[in-house]
Amino acid sequence: MLRPRKLQRASRRAQIRGTSLIEQLHDLGYLTECRVAIALAEAVELELLDLNTAQKPDDPESILPLAKALNWKLVPAIVNGEVQIATACPLDPEMVDDLEPILDAHNASLVVAEESKIRAWFNELYGVSFPRCVGVYEDVVNGDDLSASAMFRSDDEDETNATRLVEMMLEDAALVEGDVHLLRSVVGHRACLCVGDELDELFQVPACMYAKIESHLRSEISGDENHGEFTKKIGNANVEFLLDVDEGEDGTQLFISFLDRVGPTAEPTKVRVVFELPLAAFEVLEEASTRKGISPSAIVERLWQMTENDIENPCWCPYVEPSTTKTTFELTLSPETLEGMQKTARANNQTLDWVLHKIFLMTRECVRR
Repeated sequence: MLRPRKLQRASRRAQIRGTSLIEQLHDLGYLTECRVAIALAEAVELELLDLNTAQKPDDPESILPLAKALNWKLVPAIVNGEVQIATACPLDPEMVDDLEPILDAHNASLVVAEESKIRAWFNELYGVSFPRCVGVYEDVVNGDDLSASAMFRSDDEDETNATRLVEMMLEDAALVEGDVHLLRSVVGHRACLCVGDELDELFQVPACMYAKIESHLRSEISGDENHGEFTKKIGNANVEFLLDVDEGEDGTQLFISFLDRVGPTAEPTKVRVVFELPLAAFEVLEEASTRKGISPSAIVERLWQMTENDIENPCWCPYVEPSTTKTTFELTLSPETLEGMQKTARANNQTLDWVLHKIFLMTRECVRR
């Protein structure tokens, strides 16, 4: 049983950091993510789904459009040929009402799954990650500790933070091919991310910060200072945006529209591979994925790059205890990574599972950090 004091602490941390209550209960060690999912499923009388046992749909957007999946943080899954929609937070009645037409159209059911697995699936299904949580923006606006120290920052520090906020907003807009609106509010302005008809507030913008953000964005456009296109390098592509500055008696509002992505956008063909590893090794990978907001597949790709030239070296890790409990899971890897791992397996007369486990042994402390 979770004591009220612990629940209040986790709730307060979630509000301050802009994360979910589930994530904070897990981070504080009060409940494992699995136990949280079980409790929520029982509370709303929904089935609990282990996404490791489900199949990924070939065309997820035909089942669940990106805007809906992003807004409610959901993923579609196929179980025994039937469609299921997985959520980590089934308590919102608005979400249930919003999903009803989709559930009816696909004869689908709503199920509960662990949040970290939903994040990883979302990345692999839709090719993007969930945008930054509100708390990340608030940290930049107010300072990491959300204290009054933010009041005493220098003008140069505010300028740097405004630039960083613009970069973050544009990166998130490009990530979901959405727009950013900075709208007047009762206390000043609020920044919102817009995908389709859905609008999510990112953060409240102090007056001094808004002026610097507006100045920074105006400097990006040429010609008419209230209207113009500009291009930003984001990832491996150039992304085109349109800035509209709406001037009124009460001041300005800013509308940044995503136009196009120019450059390499298509990811190389990925290959799905099922692995079986000791449960302890998988839990380290899963925890790192949750903490960093990166899919397990992307982490393994990076770990292979770190170890492929040294994988033949003998390895002994004092931090790993023998484990007989194993778990199976699926990764989506590039053909180059899979080919390299297969070559190593053949050279050592071993399996792919052995190669992946050795990669973890060689990089365990790096992954944990």
